[in-house]
Amino acid sequence: MQIDELSSSNDPLLQPFKLKHLTLKNRIMSTSHACGLDENGLTGNKYQAYHEEKARGGLALTMFGGSASVAPDSLWPSGQVDVSTDAIIPLFEQFTAKIHHHGCALMCQISHRVDERNAMPVIGCRRLAHRRSVRRYIAVFPRRWTGMTLTG
Repeated sequence: MQIDELSSSNDPLLQPFKLKHLTLKNRIMSTSHACGLDENGLTGNKYQAYHEEKARGGLALTMFGGSASVAPDSLWPSGQVDVSTDAIIPLFEQFTAKIHHHGCALMCQISHRVDERNAMPVIGCRRLAHRRSVRRYIAVFPRRWTGMTLTG
């Protein structure tokens, strides 16, 4: 089957999908995973090229980040994107332009993993929780957040 035939197909998988203000050109997507191509937690050229090839191939949505860390106390040892600093912003702008050029949308999966077994404490970063709870299996003892400032 040629590309022209695919675009005129009645196959539901190849039909556009609309979700509120977002219209995807088809229903083909790639879900988030750690591709291991990050450069010290950043979406550098190799990382971007990997996703751009999928977009060039016809994807409507590429999800990335695997489980991108949003805070210094939830960084993965390696292989995941670090979105905890503004250093990622220019790379995200470049990444977005490359993916959108192929008519593909992109989405980043983010996470904060304090409750995981291998949470890595950061000096000066106090863990907060909605209630005082003990996570013995990871030795995390969060301080109950009382609604005061996060620095208090």
